Amino acid sequence: SATIYSAKQLPQASTDFCFDSLKTIFIGRLILSWDLAIEVISQYRQAFGENEKIEDHQKVSQFLLESRLTTDLNKLLNTYNISVDKVYPEKIFFTTKKDLCRASKIETDSTSVPGIILDCLIWVGLKRN
Repeated sequence: SATIYSAKQLPQASTDFCFDSLKTIFIGRLILSWDLAIEVISQYRQAFGENEKIEDHQKVSQFLLESRLTTDLNKLLNTYNISVDKVYPEKIFFTTKKDLCRASKIETDSTSVPGIILDCLIWVGLKRN
């Protein structure tokens, strides 16, 4: 059975499991990352414009690898000499601001949240530093 840990529980997870063999992490839906999802959609719009057309899978994967998602993950994982190697988004789609607000507790002023939010399931491939 799988054990689910939040970012705040990484120190405990590192005592329960040997991170030397950790190869992937499943993040779940992007919108569950709260304010980070808003930052990522802002970066997405800067990179690809305001349209609701989903770029090809490889472009989204590369975008996520260069986004704040990866920056934040690398900050968390650096303590364990691990970093993000690849990001594997699945089921990429746009969802609504209403869906984001229902799924997450956001601190960002809701008036600055776009009506359409990029969402997907995220797997992260890791490498040893």
